[in-house]
Parts: sequence; structure tokens; C-alpha cells
Amino acid sequence: MVPLNTVLGRDTDRRNIIEKLRKPVSDGGCTALTSLPVVAIFGRAGIGKTTLAQYVCEHEKAGDHFSRIMWVNVSHPFRAFPAMKKIMEFVSSTECFDHYGHIHATTCTTMATPSDLNSLQAKLQKKLAAGNFLLVLDGVWWDKDRIDEWELLFRCLEVGKSGSKILITTQEIKAAQAFGAIGDNFYKLQEIEEDEFIKHFMRYALPALSSDSSPWDRKEFEETGKKIAQKLKRDPAAAKRVGMQLHQKGVEYWREVSENDWLDETLIAPMQSFQRLPAHVQRCFSFCSIYPKGFEFKQSYLISLWIAEGFIIKPLNSSEQTVDMVDIGKAYLDDLVSMSYFRVSKVDKDGMYYVMHESLHDFAERVSKGECFRVEKDCKEIPPTVHHLSIRVNEVAEHKESICRLKNLRTLIFMEDLEGKSANGLLEELLKELRKLRVLSLSFREEAKFLGVLGGLKHLRFLNLGETPVQKTNSFSTLYHLQVLSFTFTQQGQHLSSICNDLGNLINLRVLDITVKAGTSVKKQVGHKIGQLRRMKELRVLSIKWLENIKAQEMAMEAKLKEMKHLDYLGLECPSNEKEDALEGFEPPADIAELTVVSYQGSTCPTWMNGGSHFRCIKCLTLSDCGMEELPSLKELIPRCQTLRLEHLPNLRRLPKLPTNLTRLVIGNCPVLVVKEDLQHVSPLPLPTALRELTIKACNITNEALSSCLQELRALTYLHLVDVRSMTTLPPEDVLSYLTGLRHLHIESCSHLESFGGFGVLSSLKQLKIRRCHSLLLDRLVNSSSRMDEGSVHELQLISLSVEDSPDSTSLPARHLTSLVNLEVKHCPKLVSLLSSLHKLTVDDSVQLAKLLSREGLASLKELTIKNSKEKSFADDGFSHLSSLRSLQIQDCTDLESLPHLPESLERLELVNCSAELQQRCGEGVGFDWPKIKHIPIRKFIQLPEPSDDGERKKRKGHEEEEEEEEGKRGRKRRKK
Repeated sequence: MVPLNTVLGRDTDRRNIIEKLRKPVSDGGCTALTSLPVVAIFGRAGIGKTTLAQYVCEHEKAGDHFSRIMWVNVSHPFRAFPAMKKIMEFVSSTECFDHYGHIHATTCTTMATPSDLNSLQAKLQKKLAAGNFLLVLDGVWWDKDRIDEWELLFRCLEVGKSGSKILITTQEIKAAQAFGAIGDNFYKLQEIEEDEFIKHFMRYALPALSSDSSPWDRKEFEETGKKIAQKLKRDPAAAKRVGMQLHQKGVEYWREVSENDWLDETLIAPMQSFQRLPAHVQRCFSFCSIYPKGFEFKQSYLISLWIAEGFIIKPLNSSEQTVDMVDIGKAYLDDLVSMSYFRVSKVDKDGMYYVMHESLHDFAERVSKGECFRVEKDCKEIPPTVHHLSIRVNEVAEHKESICRLKNLRTLIFMEDLEGKSANGLLEELLKELRKLRVLSLSFREEAKFLGVLGGLKHLRFLNLGETPVQKTNSFSTLYHLQVLSFTFTQQGQHLSSICNDLGNLINLRVLDITVKAGTSVKKQVGHKIGQLRRMKELRVLSIKWLENIKAQEMAMEAKLKEMKHLDYLGLECPSNEKEDALEGFEPPADIAELTVVSYQGSTCPTWMNGGSHFRCIKCLTLSDCGMEELPSLKELIPRCQTLRLEHLPNLRRLPKLPTNLTRLVIGNCPVLVVKEDLQHVSPLPLPTALRELTIKACNITNEALSSCLQELRALTYLHLVDVRSMTTLPPEDVLSYLTGLRHLHIESCSHLESFGGFGVLSSLKQLKIRRCHSLLLDRLVNSSSRMDEGSVHELQLISLSVEDSPDSTSLPARHLTSLVNLEVKHCPKLVSLLSSLHKLTVDDSVQLAKLLSREGLASLKELTIKNSKEKSFADDGFSHLSSLRSLQIQDCTDLESLPHLPESLERLELVNCSAELQQRCGEGVGFDWPKIKHIPIRKFIQLPEPSDDGERKKRKGHEEEEEEEEGKRGRKRRKK
């Protein structure tokens, strides 16, 4: 048995939790449930929450901060009496731990009479009043129906003396929130590092070798053990179980079991939490296994699929009129996120995206086996029981017979564009056989000639044809159950009216996304035909792109979109040649939640934005590539809006009053929007105080105006300034001192920015990125006259710093950056001084690399990445002074002829796109550099293929560089016009 004091990779986590537990009570959080501060450890099933909590308790047991330490495994559903009884056992005992440091705690589910309960409560309060305590509640699940039980327990606990704390472990964010474990008292447990996990596994698995064993015996165990550990998905509990099975076994047995997948071991913890989910939520989760690992699910897309499949169940006590299926679907997704099955991967103008954790994807595949299946490369056979199928290959012909036999197939999703001249015929044959389909999604470049068979798919709820050219839409007219329809209409000379006429019968349609390509015309009676959309009473999402030839206001007025009471989202993209009246007939309903307008070229807003209308339910408004010179008062038009994006508005001269509830604001590429503040002309950006995220890009805003804008934004956590060329300095201390919540500051391409202003007072800042600000010097990050030097403010708490293209910076202000652990530098040719606190360092294209890395003081460095260096070699002693270095990556250093001496601590080496000569020098047993690397457990030599075209080059760039390149292209196009 391995004692807890050898737990690997969690020392920092333990220190962080102990720090939170030892805070003065006045700094802790509390809720209506309890006045005691609660600290939560949150994470997915199997990540090691319980082990960490035990590790914390073992440390605190040796100290004297808490008079008592108690542990309760929380039963589900929770009942107060068993928990109180277990606590009573602790306070009545002199020893709560065994000799391994593990806590004796069993789940008790005894029922109690009122007299028993009152008696126990009185005894417990008397015992607890004697001192302060730490109570651990392990495995908390939140159930609002059990509030009375929780309140009963907490009433007993509140007699504890000052300093008493509660530590909970949970998979549910809402459980932590309900207990008041928010802000600094909420601790999200991250995955253990791979190298630390391997060590953790080997502590349990590696046998004690005799003194006469050769080093090769141990090496063989270690190499085989790494193969096994890498299959355990960084699950600490699985590492313990499997490791103990291997302990004292021979290396031959290890080799044999290294061929097992060990998936069952990694699924025990997820299965236990999965079984607590309602059956319909389980189906929603397991269905997602038909998508590959790492797939990003757009929220609206995923919920539409669940609704189409029939997975969303309305509560029996709710009427159809008051509960919307989308809202129920969002609640399902929120539950899955709260329990760490999904996490938010990104948020952009199209909405929120989620991704499934890799190990939980394996779990989803296991629980949906036989029902969900993915056809991928080298797929041999499709199980005959499959109901939900996705296809990730271009050529499907070889699987045609297997698919046609799936008579109960409900889902068919093609994730790649179909290829080949026979694609139409193939689809026609498949769809004739698959009569029970509810979901069909595909895309290919040829004209869609298979649409005639769609009429036979009477159960179809979800139809996405992507960019497949559609010339006739009458095939859709009998799909009465259809809820989601997305297609591209391309028929030359065809009238838009015919589309609306064909879709008028689809009264269950919830999402309609039409892209109309050039050549589609509109008859005089188009208004009447567009009016057919009014019959779609269930329509929630409507997106129409390229509204060609809709010129007259009266033609579109008949659509009467404002009467579509259930419409949540409306997206309108106009043709570039349409002017003032293109949007007049498309007034949204008053209760619309999200509105997007793209490419509207009118100089004034449509009358429904100016004429006193109020859209009180709008949460998000996006205006992009539009020609408006002024906007109405958005404070009155959209008073409850939380997200506002104003992008590429070349004629916008000033901003209106903004909604007071606004939390996210993006103002980008508004070149004539001049914001300044002086004695003659005062027009600063009128920013609401609730703002949390602010992006200003390519706008003319003066130093004084920026200061005025930021002065009251105490809630601001994220500030992004891009290409603000009129700005020469950041605001002074008396302004930045208001930004007490600022965590992230990104500054890019501000070519005239010369001073950091009062940067030194940003004591809450955690991340700073500076890119292409050539006049800024890192040496002057903190002004010499800053109040920081006078000791009146705390030192900077900056953790991560990324700097690109700072040609004249030579050093960093070390005494102000004592918390910095992550540093990235690119194109900083004169930088020769680093910090001793660094744990992770990335150096890209530095001519001073040898000087940077030869300096003393990098003893804490654990990860080092070197890119695009022109060095041919390093000093003889190399990196041997980097005594804590564990990981080294050298990438695109084609001039490097030999490796330096490397420290004994190194556990991982990667050479990426380096010369063939260097790789030969590292050849096992024969290369000149082999003696330098033979002690490193993990060695990788990677040669990425040379990019063959622009598309491949973009794949090799980061997402941000790709966006910048595309933005440059758009800017050049606008200048040409």
C-alpha cells in the first residue's frame, strides 16, 4: 500500500487548498444554507478529488490549525441524520486516521425518529462548540428537494469556533454554488501532468528489485509500465487499481497486460456518476459518441439534434404552452457541463461551443456500443443494431450494403463532403431503404438530384444539406414533422416566392437557414409568398442570406416576422448592392432574443430600429459590414442586451447610449469612429459599469478618452486593445486602480503606444499579452514613479506573459514579477535577462538564445520550448544548470548541428522539424549525441510535412495568426473599393 505522503503531482494543489482553508473566516464565502465558509474541489469523475482531499487532511492532521478533522461520504439522496451520526463518531473518537493517513468513513443511511434526531443534535452541538474544525463532505450532489436536510445538518455545525471550515468534493458546479463555494473558494482540479501520472502509476506497480538486479531490469519495467500508464487516461484511481495488480509480478506478465486496453478500469468512476443521471440525459450524452474526439458542438446545433431524436422530455407537470424544448435542452446541457461531461471550448459571434473530455468520449462509446457507430478509415463492418451513424470518409460505396441493412437507422450524418459522380445515385439508393430516419446531414458540391426520395422520409425532423446546390424545394413540402432545415438555393431565374410556397406547410419547423445564391429573382407578389413563413408557428431560428432583389418595403412587409412570437434568433445578410429599404420589411418580433444583421448598406437604420420600437428581450446584437452612419439609443432599443458586437462599420461616426446590463462589448474596424475628450469636444465611449469584457479594434480613441471610458469599470475582467494607433500610453494609475477585477490584458498592433502608464497598480492581473507594439519597452513595464515603489499597493500577481515583436526590450522588471511562471517571447532580439521564478519558457526566433539560457537563476524551469533558432550549437555545459527541467522541445531549428549537455532531470525530449543530420546524431547506441539523451525516458523525433499550399500553411499557423491574415485581406478589399 502506498501512503498518502507519496501522492505525486498534487503538491501545488494541496498548498492551494490549505491556503484557502486557513483564510480568516471573514474572507470566506457563505450562503443562506450556512454561515460557515465552504471550499469546493470540483472536477470530473476519476480525476482525483477524494485523493486530494485526503492528502490535505493528512497534512492538516499533523498541524494544529484545526482542533478536529472529520470526514463524511455523502449519501445520495442526502439525509442529515446519517451524516450527523458519522460526525458524532469522529468527535467521540481520539483517532480518526489509520497508519496510512486514510480516513475511516463509511456511508451510513440509518433513518431516525424525531426524538433520536433532537438528542443527537444537542449532543453534537455540545461537542463541536469546544473548538474549530474541518469537515470534509466527499461526493456532494445537489438536489434542491433536500434543502431541509442540508439546513438541519448545518444548524448543528454553526456552533463551531472561529476558523471552522467545510471542504466539499463535487462533480457539479451548481453544488459548489449552492454551498457558497464561489470565487476564491472554488477550486477546479486540473488533469495531472502525464509525466507525474506515470510516476504515480509506477509507485504502485513497480516491484522492489533485489540489489543484484541489473539497471536493464528496471529499465524494462519502466518502458513497459509507460505503455500501460498511457492507456489509463490519467485516471489516478485506475492507476492505483491496475498498479496494485501488477505489483510483484514479473516483466513477462507486464508485457502481456500491456496489450490490454484497460478501458474498464478507467470507466469505473464515470459509470458511478453516469448512473445518477436521468435516463433521457444519459441518452443525450451517449448519442454524442457518433462524433469524433475533440469535436466542438455548437449549443444550438446539439440541442436541435436532441430534440429531433426525441431525447428531450417535457416534465409531466408542465404545459406545452409554457415550457420550450430548447430551454429543457439547455438545462440538460448545463447539467452535463456542471458534472464535467462537457466543457465550454469557445464563445464567438455564432454562440457557445462545447467539447467532451477525451476519456469521457471513450466512456460514451462504451455505454452506446451497438447503438451508435462511426464509419472511419479502415472500418470493416457496421454492427446491424446501429440506430445512429456518422460517416467520416468521402467514399461510401463500399459500405452501401451494410448501411442499407440498417432498417431501424434514425440518424445518418456525413461529416465529410461526398465525392464521386455516383454520389447522387448512392444517396438515392440509401434513402429509399432508410425510411425511419429522423436526422439527415450531408454536403457535396454536385447538384442535388436525390431530393425526390426525401418525400418518403415521413419521420424526418432534422435536414441539413449544407452547401449542396438545391434547385428545387418542392421535395420539402411534405416533410410535415421537419423541425430543422438548412440548405443553399441556387436555381438561376427561380423565384424566391416558390421557396416560401413550398415551405409553407412545414408548420413544425423550428430552425430555418436559407442561403440564396445569385440569380434568384423575386416576383411582384413576393410579399404574399414570403408571408407563408407566418404559418410556421414553431419557428425559433430564422437565417436568410443574400436577400437579392427584395427592394420594395411593401414586398417584404407581408412576411410579418414580428408576428412570429416564438422566434428567438433572426439573422439577415443583405446583398452588397442593396441600400436603404433592404431590411424594412423584416422587423423582428418584440421578444426576439438575438439579432444579427450583415452587409446592410443603408446609411440610416431601418425604421423599425429608429421608430420607437423596443426589443426588451434581446440578449445579443451583432451589426457587421454595415453602412450606417449613426445608431439609435441602444439603451432604449435593447435595454437588456448583454452582448453587443459592432464590427466593420466604416461609416459609423459616434456611439449611442449603451444598455446598462451590457457585459460584453466588441467595437472593431470602425475607422471614422473618432472618440476623444478635450475642452471643446467631449464624447468618450459611454460604457456601462457592468461590463466584463471589452475589445476595441482599429478605432481612433485618444488617451484621454480611453481613460474616461475605463474609469468606473470595476467588473471588467478582460481588456483587448488592437490596432488603436491614436493611443500613445495606457491610462494612469488613478484610472487603472479602478480595474480591481481585471485578469486578462491583451495589447496588439498599437504602433504608437510608448508607455505602460499606471500598469503597476493592476494587482489582480494574471495574464498579459503584448504583440507587435514596437515602441513599448518591457524594461519599463512598471513606471519608476509608480506608487508600487512606495509600498502602497501589492506587487503584481502576473502569472503568464507573452511578448511578440519587441525589438528594443532587453530585460524584465524582475522585482515586480515574482509570481510569473509562464513566459513566451518571440522576435525579441535584444532580450537577455529572464526571471528565476519561471516554470515554463517558450523562446521563438531569438538571436540572444545562448545568453538567455546560459544565465544562472533558471533552477525552477520545468518546461522549455525553443523555436526557429539560428544557433548551430550551445555552450559545452549546455543546459546542465537547468536542474529542474523535465520537458524540452526544439522545433524548426534547422541550423542546429548538435545537442548540448542535458540535465539528468529531463524526462521528455522532442525534436520537431530539425535537420536529418541532428536526428542521425541522436541515433540509439551509435549517434554522437546518444550519450547526451540516453537517460531521457521519452524521446520523440517528429518531421512535419512541408506545407504545399496556402491552406496547408494556415494549418501550421495558430488560430490567431490565421484570423489576422484574413482580417488583412478584408481590409485590403475594402480599401480597393
